[in-house]
Amino acid sequence: SMHPSKDLFVFPGADADWSFEGCMEVDDQDLPMRCYFRYEGGSAAFAMDRDLVDGWQIVAVTFTAD
Repeated sequence: SMHPSKDLFVFPGADADWSFEGCMEVDDQDLPMRCYFRYEGGSAAFAMDRDLVDGWQIVAVTFTAD
């Protein structure tokens, strides 16, 4: 099965301002996947949903300051 860390977030961002931390399944039937990025001063969590036709979609983003 497709996974957002392999399909949507192809480039890790290691040389950019944001660093890709990975994706993991969470206990949420509506939005079952979260993908995380870290940047200087905080992080961002992307709530993901998989559409059978369109693939992975970012539905919401939560920012956290360090």
